[in-house]
Amino acid sequence: MVTAAPALSKICAGWAQTAGFEVVTEDGATTLRPQDRNRGSYQILSRGRGRVELVETDQDGTRTSALFAADMNVLEHYILAILGDEVRDQLDLDYLEMPWTADEVHPQFTLSAVENGYQTLRRLDGSPVAAARYEAGRAGVSLSKLVPLSHCLAFDLPTLKRAFLDIGGAPMLSNGRYAAHTTTAAAAARRRHG
Repeated sequence: MVTAAPALSKICAGWAQTAGFEVVTEDGATTLRPQDRNRGSYQILSRGRGRVELVETDQDGTRTSALFAADMNVLEHYILAILGDEVRDQLDLDYLEMPWTADEVHPQFTLSAVENGYQTLRRLDGSPVAAARYEAGRAGVSLSKLVPLSHCLAFDLPTLKRAFLDIGGAPMLSNGRYAAHTTTAAAAARRRHG
């Protein structure tokens, strides 16, 4: 029995098409196949109990697990972010620099230590949200996925889309920093001085 392919929402499928990807469902998977064959593709696989995995395949056919997500909502936020650069490029907007150091994680989330080769983004109650492979010597790989995702999850999909269409990334980014960190720092300063 073939598992049903994970379904993308209309907003995420539309964003993928805007970024130049065709959305195809086959053999229990949903694939984002580039219209320009010189780019890699993404495949979404069901992993049971609502969990999903995003596998990236480069132009040479090398497959890499990009992210495990607790559910499709989490994965769609990640997909909007990774395809956001493609959309911005088409619109001649600059690449959005999204900070990704561990101290930049959104205040509503935490990052785990590396366990079994993965780093996990968790809600404050400890429930897992997403996991990315930790690569020895390349610690930034998992952080560059999980830290921006923590901020993307603070917005609904339409608002996140607007952030990627905004020149400076508002409302997610403010002056090159995450708005959540800017707001938190300003509130802390007011409490200290006030």
